[in-house]
Amino acid sequence: MSQVFISYQHNAYTFVVDDLVKRVEKEGFTAWWDDHIRAGHDDWRQKIDTEIEKAAVMLVVVTPDAVASQYVTYEWSYALGKNKIVIPLTYQTAPVHPRLNTHQALNFTDARTREWNELTIALHDYLDHPTEQVAPLNNLISKDALLDALADLLCTKRIVQTDLNTFLNQSLISPLDIAEVRRRSLKTTSLPPG
Repeated sequence: MSQVFISYQHNAYTFVVDDLVKRVEKEGFTAWWDDHIRAGHDDWRQKIDTEIEKAAVMLVVVTPDAVASQYVTYEWSYALGKNKIVIPLTYQTAPVHPRLNTHQALNFTDARTREWNELTIALHDYLDHPTEQVAPLNNLISKDALLDALADLLCTKRIVQTDLNTFLNQSLISPLDIAEVRRRSLKTTSLPPG
């Protein structure tokens, strides 16, 4: 059974548990979200990385709190770096990072007009025929775009050096790439306001 990782901020918990998880599981897929982590789990960050790696698709529930969350940002960045399909679901209107827009966001802001059919079709397209659908990482997001995204996140303090080390440890970037991310983040912070 294919796994779908759900990334969200806790202000959307009720929607995730009462609606999204039930819909994903009704379609025959396994939904994974952080409720599956035992309280006091020794290395919850590693558990999240492992579950992202197991998933073929990540759904990001977009809310202003999720956009501001360093954890949600880390999760979708890590998923993109691991060549996962990342689909944003706009639950509450919020500006999203341009790198998150690898797929058209689905509108879930109004309970009466949520795009459940579109989500169901996308999940079946990606998960029922994974070898036909999943493109190599460089077709989804270029190395340059990944480095720009990491630089933007570093500059805005949504990630720190230890997060970059995780990307390095997973062989998603090299030590030279980390130096380039730092250089780009410094360049971004030194630009005059536009």
